[in-house]
Amino acid sequence: MEPKGPLDMTTLDPAQDHWRIATAYTHEATAMRQKAEELFKRAAHYERLFGADSEWVTGTKLLAQFYEDAARERERLAEVHVGLAGGHGSVPVPRLDSR
Repeated sequence: MEPKGPLDMTTLDPAQDHWRIATAYTHEATAMRQKAEELFKRAAHYERLFGADSEWVTGTKLLAQFYEDAARERERLAEVHVGLAGGHGSVPVPRLDSR
């Protein structure tokens, strides 16, 4: 589904660029989801320490929600680029340990 190896600089086919862009957006979405998950866990810890009404809890949950929303947007953009590349389905989700 995804092009392998370096970009072919002699082709006029933009599909390879769209696949690379889609892959980049998918990597970003994965990283943002991981960050959101970490922040939700941190918010739960803050809630035990400071109580549910703490500004620390509220602020951390808002930041986690921001990362969740940003991840959804990156996934949407990846799908757009998959469509522009003429592909069907979604870009494979990257493994978190591949960094």
